[in-house]
Amino acid sequence: MPATKPKIVALVGPTGSGKTEWAKKLAQKFGAKIISADSRQIYKEMDIGTGKDKSFKQDLIDIVRPTKKFSVWDFQRLANGLINRYLNMNIFLQVYYQAHHSRPLLFL
Repeated sequence: MPATKPKIVALVGPTGSGKTEWAKKLAQKFGAKIISADSRQIYKEMDIGTGKDKSFKQDLIDIVRPTKKFSVWDFQRLANGLINRYLNMNIFLQVYYQAHHSRPLLFL
């Protein structure tokens, strides 16, 4: 019997559409890992206006001070490292903002 591939789920939608709450519920139900791809939530000490929910574990939240240089390349390197590490798990969630959509979408 072939091994099943891990699932990668992407939750996308505009700000305030409930992506984080869905991610939290799915993570609790399936024991998933969450990688946040929100460009503002990477910054330490910037909690107001960023919508950070620190009530559950998410990767790539509060990882750099706003005074430090941090590029898209830096983010991709960290995110790809986490994705590769989590690929051996049953499910992986990625939460990110996508302005094109009017409501959250769930891709399985």
